[in-house]
Amino acid sequence: MPEPAGSRRGLVGVLVAVVAAVVLGVAALAVAGSGEERHRAAAGDVASETSVTTVPSTTTTTRPPTPAEAFASAARRLEEAGTFAYRGTANASDVSAVRPSFWLAFETTVDGQAQLGTGRLHEVAVAANGKATETVADGTVVWGRSADHRDALGERGFQRIPALSTPEPATKGVTNLPRWLAAAVAPAEAGVDPQGRRSYAATIPAAVIGPTERERRAVDAQVLLVLDRRGEPIHIQVTTVPSGPPLHLALDLSGLGTPVTIAPPA
Repeated sequence: MPEPAGSRRGLVGVLVAVVAAVVLGVAALAVAGSGEERHRAAAGDVASETSVTTVPSTTTTTRPPTPAEAFASAARRLEEAGTFAYRGTANASDVSAVRPSFWLAFETTVDGQAQLGTGRLHEVAVAANGKATETVADGTVVWGRSADHRDALGERGFQRIPALSTPEPATKGVTNLPRWLAAAVAPAEAGVDPQGRRSYAATIPAAVIGPTERERRAVDAQVLLVLDRRGEPIHIQVTTVPSGPPLHLALDLSGLGTPVTIAPPA
């Protein structure tokens, strides 16, 4: 018996509805999958950008100078400054071009100023008993005066010291410090001092430092150079080798480049 037309139409409608539902479901899944893929891609992009982002370092590390660089730069720094002050101790067995002064004592405390451009030097030395000497050097010429105590030096007149006013060396005392440092040989690291400042050691040849005692030959001297954290020369020690006349200078340097006035005596 033939199936009624209405039934066939109803069956077709059901099939169409089912197919439409399937198509809609597949489309929804595709859309959802596409959204997840876009989300994962976006997340990947963010992760990728994050992974390559770097923060520049604000910390800089300065390489410490080699021993040779330390002595060369200290000599150059003093020359460029042109002036400096010094304070410390001086032990010497005699007066000399290295220790230009009237004789006072083997061990003294000293403070002075050097003016490198003019080759001038001014220094006051005081012995343990309070006696004092004052020295002014202008190139090759040396003047001095002495008193029983430092405060009395101004009451005394300067006298030229012929034995020290020699043509060589052309300048006297610590005005030669840059030359000593520049000529130092066999430089080496010497650790750090109690304040954590870098120290360097070397040898000043005898021909450079010259005699430190009359009628005795010159000998080499050991030099210890201490630099502050900026690389400035802050402390110097000069010590003759044991085979020669005893000399030991231990000087703190300050006021590099500060103007000083050193007037030779009238």
